[in-house]
Amino acid sequence: ADMLAGNGTSSGGKRIVHEWTFYEMTAPNRLPNGAWRGLGWDMRSGSSNRPLNMSPRAFGHGGFTGTAFWFDPATKLFVLVLSNRVYPDGKGEVNVLAGEVGEIAVHSITDLADDADEYTRIVRREKESLEKIGGADKVKSGLDVVASLSTLSLPLSSQDLKVKRFGLITNHTAVTLGGKSIVQVFKEIPDVKLTAIFSPEHGFTGQFDQKNIRDSTDADSGIPVYSLYDGNVRRPTAAMMDNVDVFVFDIQDVGTRFYTYISTMLYVMEAAAMSSAASEPKEFIVLDRPNPIRGDIVEGVMLQAGKELFVGCSRLPIRHGLTAGELALLFNAQRRLRLNVSVIPCLGWERDMDYDVTTLRWIAPSPNMRSVDAAFLYPGIGLLEFTNISVGRGTDKPFEQIGATWIDAERLVEALKKKADAAQVEGVSFAACKFKPESSVYAGEECNGVSFKIENRKALRSVRLGIVLATTLHELYPKQWETKNLNTLLLDEKTQRLILDNATATEIEAAWQKDLERFMKIREQVLIY
Repeated sequence: ADMLAGNGTSSGGKRIVHEWTFYEMTAPNRLPNGAWRGLGWDMRSGSSNRPLNMSPRAFGHGGFTGTAFWFDPATKLFVLVLSNRVYPDGKGEVNVLAGEVGEIAVHSITDLADDADEYTRIVRREKESLEKIGGADKVKSGLDVVASLSTLSLPLSSQDLKVKRFGLITNHTAVTLGGKSIVQVFKEIPDVKLTAIFSPEHGFTGQFDQKNIRDSTDADSGIPVYSLYDGNVRRPTAAMMDNVDVFVFDIQDVGTRFYTYISTMLYVMEAAAMSSAASEPKEFIVLDRPNPIRGDIVEGVMLQAGKELFVGCSRLPIRHGLTAGELALLFNAQRRLRLNVSVIPCLGWERDMDYDVTTLRWIAPSPNMRSVDAAFLYPGIGLLEFTNISVGRGTDKPFEQIGATWIDAERLVEALKKKADAAQVEGVSFAACKFKPESSVYAGEECNGVSFKIENRKALRSVRLGIVLATTLHELYPKQWETKNLNTLLLDEKTQRLILDNATATEIEAAWQKDLERFMKIREQVLIY
């Protein structure tokens, strides 16, 4: 208990456990069976030996023979109960008693707040907030959890929190169920000092579809917004990070490897790790959100080693089936960043949920990601957009249709249906279409092509669809379809060769399987949900 009160160091100044070990022990970033835990420690599982009037950051554990230990970082109070409840017949019960003893201990300490009654009201409010979170049937994002608790559930004492400077990696998607922005939420948390905002591609407001987005200032808070999509700037500079101790990431991802928000997250993590080497370790917190295209489906080729780019920052399959929080844990381990990574999980989300059954409002993460259906199709349709076809940008249905001036729509649909049947592409139907993009490829020109309608999201394998589409285009239009940039997002030369050598989609997928199986074993280690 003495060591825990010192964040891993005894009152005599001796470090008992490494500071990173202590952090992992006491960070509430594990949620097995819907109950928050640290590394081993019980936190909010509903155990009756937990004193109810301890703060939400308290942790402890009970023992089989009749022991219980609880420690509250908010007050540095610990309660230890030792009994032999199994004597003499193994039928004794002590959990409720241990919890009551702890409650008496907390009530007896009146000098921990200026007013004991006010302290009791604060504790009661925190307890009611926890019960409200756990009892609701709505899916809540990590930001909703923080907003409901009105505090940061981290193993930092109040004194530590006061000196921490927070930087948000975020954009317009970081809002609560009630529509409150992350900046508003953090401005209302006591002792939290916001000093910087870092914005990804498309900017802080998510409205820009251009290469250069300049630094700015948040009009409501006056906090500087550093653009990580300004010319060649993709990583925060030392000057940008100089006044940040804790980084908080909250951006809605779409579950596809080449969507760049996860690249921004990794780049900030790497920069924070480098700056930590010469100073106190930086904290990196992810306020998690659901993977909108489900977390139980993984498909596509692994990124080829050595091909890492901003549009493919790490060795992942095209559709990875992970949340941003799980990816942060994976990046931290694989890159050996040694950051203090904590994930505030979203509550109520299951891996087999589509986004629009979560009650969370769909906010287009980028200007052309306008619907959940578009996000489901994106891993396959988006693969082709650096070739000379339109993927619907500049229309009202981006990523839900493709076309070009040189395509015969009826012929393509007929050939696509045959190849799709052979490759067992399910959950989607095809129809010939015409459209005239207002911008991007073929702006102002009439395109003939194919529209895609999702019939069954669970059955849809969108990467397989994209490969079938690529092989069909190459077969029908070997001269018109320009494939020199096909590997821009695919990022695997072997798969590109197979497509150009007229391999079937089934043969192409078979070539991925060994790497995918290895990835699935690694992925299993970071799953939160």
